[in-house]
Amino acid sequence: MSARFRAGLVLMAAAFALGAGVALAQQDEGPILHPQPKPKPVTSSMLLVTCDLACNWKLDDGENGHLDAGGSGRVKVEFGHHTMTATSEDGVDTAENEVDIRPAGRTAVHFALQPVRDARLKSEQEAREKKEQEAREKAEQEARDKAAQEARDKAAQAAREKAARDQQERARQAQQQRPGSAPGAPPQGLRPGAPRVEQKALALYEQGHYMGASQLFEQACNAGNGEGCDRLAQMYGYGTGVPKNTGRAFAYYSRACEIGNVDGCISIGSFYEQGVAVGKDENRAVSIYTKFCDAGNAIACTDLGLMVKDGRGVTRDYARAAGLFAKACNASDALGCADLGVSYREGLGVKRDRKLAEELFYRSCSMRNQWACNQLRKMQ
Repeated sequence: MSARFRAGLVLMAAAFALGAGVALAQQDEGPILHPQPKPKPVTSSMLLVTCDLACNWKLDDGENGHLDAGGSGRVKVEFGHHTMTATSEDGVDTAENEVDIRPAGRTAVHFALQPVRDARLKSEQEAREKKEQEAREKAEQEARDKAAQEARDKAAQAAREKAARDQQERARQAQQQRPGSAPGAPPQGLRPGAPRVEQKALALYEQGHYMGASQLFEQACNAGNGEGCDRLAQMYGYGTGVPKNTGRAFAYYSRACEIGNVDGCISIGSFYEQGVAVGKDENRAVSIYTKFCDAGNAIACTDLGLMVKDGRGVTRDYARAAGLFAKACNASDALGCADLGVSYREGLGVKRDRKLAEELFYRSCSMRNQWACNQLRKMQ
């Protein structure tokens, strides 16, 4: 080995030694650092839940809990959109909140159940008030309908009674066995003990010689015969043989009454009742009828009964009216029997009795009251 080669080996050994020393020196400067693992990303957050009333809350279809009124609770929630629901302890009121959980930090959700409850209570109160108002309006409408029906029934009853009165009045005027009490009823047959002049006048009347009859009735009246005045009044009232003149009829009835003719007095009552030739005065008519009914006049009792039944000039009293009709009927007044029949048929002031009503109509019909005959046929 040459000296030059050996010298090269020495130099190489020295260089190696020098490198090794440097490496050892570097190791003494500190520990060797190794790479650390990356941290996992945050995917959830804490959610603060509060409720103004005691409630049970629920997150989506999972987590749930209970809160006292004004209390709070926390729940871990994943990032994203969630639906939270709170229900009052009594299970009546519910509130719902939509929340978005983001990385920004903790999110708070507050449930306001009190406004929900207030709105519900207000709605229920309004519903109750509406129902009560509807009930009141229904009751008021029913009351109005009832009052209207009663008014219609009353009007119909009044119309029926008026029709009955009109028919009876026509029957009264057509009746042949007594002088009518209506204004101007025509002469009605020969009366026992009638003066000769009146007998002659009536004979002329029945023969159709009305002018001659009226002259003789006037002659009898001027001589102080009440029946002559009464018959002449009837002729003027109906215009039979003389021009119709209710004023003169009233004057002759008045004169007949002054002389003492009861029929003339009762006829005056009819004039006041109907307001014919004089001012209508139902109170005065009632007074006249009462006076002569109390004295036993059947016609006056019937006329008074009709006014009492209708409440004209006197307080309406069906029971009293039926009593007056009975009094007249018992005295063989055809119209009194017919009116009493109506009372029993309709149950006015007496217990309704159809059989007795038919008997009374039959009795009145047998006394030549055509209206009663018509009623009897209707009931059979």
